[in-house]
Order: sequence, then C-alpha cells, then structure tokens
Amino acid sequence: MLYSNLNSQDICDSLELFENMDLFLGSNELTVLTGPNGAGKSTLLRLLNVRALEAGYSVIYAPQSPPGSALSEGQKQMLRWLEWMELGFHSESILLLDEPFRHLDTDFRRKALSFLRSVPGYRLIVSHDMDLLQGANRIYHLQNGFLESYGGNLDFYRMERQRQRQARRRQSEALRNRLHENRKKSKEINQRQSHRTKKAVADNETQNIPRSFINKQKNRAEKTAARLNGATERKSRILERQQKEAYEKLKTLESEPGGIVRIPCGPGKKHALVVENLGLDFGATRARENQEEASSFSTVAIPDLNLQVERGEVVWLQGKNGAGKSTTLKSVSNLLRSERGEVTKGTISYNGESIKDLDPADMVRSGVIQVMEGRHCFEHLTVEENLLTGAYTRRVSGSEIQESLDLVYNYFPRLKERRKSLAGYTSGGEQQMVAIGRALMSQPETILLDEPSMGLAPQLVEEIFEIVKQLNEKESVAFLLAEQNTNVALKYAHKGYILESGRVVMDGPAKELRENPDVKEFYLGMSEEGRSSFKNTKSYRRRKRWL
Repeated sequence: MLYSNLNSQDICDSLELFENMDLFLGSNELTVLTGPNGAGKSTLLRLLNVRALEAGYSVIYAPQSPPGSALSEGQKQMLRWLEWMELGFHSESILLLDEPFRHLDTDFRRKALSFLRSVPGYRLIVSHDMDLLQGANRIYHLQNGFLESYGGNLDFYRMERQRQRQARRRQSEALRNRLHENRKKSKEINQRQSHRTKKAVADNETQNIPRSFINKQKNRAEKTAARLNGATERKSRILERQQKEAYEKLKTLESEPGGIVRIPCGPGKKHALVVENLGLDFGATRARENQEEASSFSTVAIPDLNLQVERGEVVWLQGKNGAGKSTTLKSVSNLLRSERGEVTKGTISYNGESIKDLDPADMVRSGVIQVMEGRHCFEHLTVEENLLTGAYTRRVSGSEIQESLDLVYNYFPRLKERRKSLAGYTSGGEQQMVAIGRALMSQPETILLDEPSMGLAPQLVEEIFEIVKQLNEKESVAFLLAEQNTNVALKYAHKGYILESGRVVMDGPAKELRENPDVKEFYLGMSEEGRSSFKNTKSYRRRKRWL
C-alpha cells in the first residue's frame, strides 16, 4: 500500500512540517515511525487515517491521549489494548497507533508486543520504544521534512545510520579541506599582489621609471587580483554552504546520547513533604450522597501508604499500572476530589503543616504544584499564554512575572521560539516543556511530576530530565515523580519507592534499588547474569517475593 504526495497542510494550513512525501506500508508487516519530537509523526498518522477512511479501508486510529479521567494513564492505555485485542482483524485492516506503549508496565508490554507481531493487516506504529523497533519489519525516520526508509529492525536501522554518519563525516571533512585550500589560495593571491606593489615602488625609486607606467602596472595587477579573489570568494561561499548543509545532515544522524549522571544527595536536608498512613477510596462521596453503604460504591485505591520527600530531593515512584502512583500524586495535590476520590485516613503535611484539606489554588500558593499526565495544555492558547496561566495565583507586578517568564525561556529556549504558536499544534515534547514551564511560573518549592517521558524521543527524555536536574540543583526545587522509564529515573533520583496495590513494598536510595536483583528482574527485565529476553528468563514468571 503506497501513500504519495503527503502534505502536512492537508491537516492544518499553518503546519509546514512535510510536503510531497511518499510512504509504503507492507501487508502483514510491522512498520514503526520514529524521529525527534516536533518532526510531524502524529500529524502524518492523522493524515494517513484521513486518506485510509476516504479510500474505504477499515481503520483503527488511536491518538496519544486515551479517553477517560477516572483511571490512571496506564490503566486507560491497558483498556485500549484489551479492546483492540478483542477486535477481529483481517488482511485489509489498517492499524495506526500513536505511542501506544507509554505508561505500560513490563508485564503488559510483553502481551502488547506479542499481539502486534501476530495481528494481520497493515500496521504503522509511532514509537520510540526500543523493543518495538527491534521487532519491526520496516522503520521510517521522519526529521526536518524528510522521510527515510530503513527496511529492517533496530539493528539494521542503527547500522544504516552509522554508515550514513560515516559518509557524512567524510563529506564534511572533504569540504573542510577544500575550503581550507581555497582560503589558502586567496591568501597567496593577496600576498603576491602586495609583493608586486612593493616591488614597483622600489623600482620607481631606483630606476626613475615613469609614474604613469608604474600606476598602469599597479592597476592591471589589482584588477587581476580582484578577479581571482572574487572567484575564490564565490567558491568559498559555495563550499561554506555545502559544508553547513553536510553538518546539519550529520547532526540529524547522530546516535542516541550516552550515559546520564546521577545527582548526588546533599547532606543535612529536612523533610518537606510527609505522607503517613495514607488511605483513600474512590466513590465514598457518591455513597454518602446516595445514603447507601460505602461498600456498594467505594473502591479502596490506597489502603496504607507512607513516603517522605526532603527539601531539594528527587524522589521516584514506580509500580505496575494501577499500583496507585498517579492517585498518590493527586491525593497530595488535592486533585483527587475532582475524580470523586477522597482521603479517608492518614495525614499529608508540608513543611510541618497539614495540607490535606487545602484547595488546589492554596496548595499552589503553599509551594506544591502538580504536572499532570498527558500535559493538559490549553490547545487554543499560545505557548506564552499557557505559561502565563501558571502565574495566576501570584499577586505580583508585571516585571516579576516577566522575570519568571525569562527564567522559563532560559531553561526551555525552544518555547521562546514557539511562544506565538498555538499549543495544540506543537509537538508532544514541546507540550511537556510547556506543562513544566507553566508549573515553574508559580515559583514552586516542590513539583509533582507524572510520567514526564511519555511519548518523547530518547534524546528529548534526557533533555527533560537534565532540566529537572538543573532545577533541582540551581533552583532547589524538589521533585516527586512517577515514571515508568526505570533506567532514567533511577539515574536521576536520590531515592525511590516501589508500590504494589497501594502499598510501599520497597524503598531506599536509588543506587541500592538499581542494584537490587528484584528491581532488575521485574522492572528492568534483567537477570543477574546480564540483560536477557523475557523468553529466556524462566524465573520471570515466579511470584514477586514481596507479595
């Protein structure tokens, strides 16, 4: 199946991401579309959905944000997968999924991967997931308006891009040498002209040669030198442009960034956020309203939970989908009542004062703010207008607001470039930056960060967490984050808590958790002998020792 002349303007007139693009989908092939955030992957998927429906195909199109607000993002994603697994697919079915593996825990990811490999029809998945890329039959890379096809899996993709990088480096080096030789030639011409001028002056002084004759020779030499210099300068400009183009293309082919440095935990910190014996239900309010027993309506989401966040600390929450990570964050920020949930026991204190009954606005004024899953930007507002909404609770002058805005632009220079763009037409990574920047506008002391890496390219994940590191170190902002990317979270966090069914089953410094064999097995998919596939790790199916 060939799609030709794909233009982003067909979705929105203001989008100039790509034009006249061709894409081929093979029957019963798993095709994965990857590339940096903002390249137009989601836009391309939307366009393909429109084209396929116009052609009369049976299409399942799933954008990034699943519906439903009463469940965690992981649970919503699992429900979507369960619905897809119940559908009947045939050889003419088209499956278009946008980042379908975000928020999924390790167990369910295995099931989803197995389903994708077995389902018939045409399958195009937008993803940065390494396991999915490894199992792909074809990989497309979209960047800077160009779509490149790699007819193989992740290993082939990396091999081809390495070959392209080497070729671009050789081309860039050759252009650099030519440019050097051309500049050297231009310098020699100028030196030769200077030497001839000096010689003419000396001859005039010693041999009494007529001045008019010397001037005629000088003018002729200057014209010759100017002509030669003009030619070399034109050639230099062409070479400089070619070298710049080669360098820009080389940058697009650079491999994923390397290691991430762990933030050292500073001494002498005091507890800022303390959660003790927390218990909460969903539906208890409804039960009281209907004057019926709570057991008929309520669902115990968290029976008993304890955690502490120290000042200037990065704390990580991990657990399977439905373990209670997002619910814990919402209970701290008092956003749980909007989903008919209620804290039924325990205490939540910040800086020694109870914050359990504060409304969200007073919570922000106290220094605690949450960045929700799914970014939740105001799509009809510009990037800058979204950022300014974060300062709504502050009663300060316009100059102080501008200082905060400049601080956000300093950490996120990309937002300054896109400040006049509608947030709904920015990439997922840019929207994540907007969400974090909007939180910074309130000048928080503690940020509750829920799945910051969802749907982001590996390069941008590192960029986001690097900014988290800078905010933690330079601005002394504490973070309590729920993150499924265990490798990244453990490298940046000071300590972590692992949740199972609303209870903390393991906690400790990030370094100790990283070396724990249970964490390696159940959250990193690694045996003690090293990394291995789930198929070869027979002990994976055993029950967790802590349950």
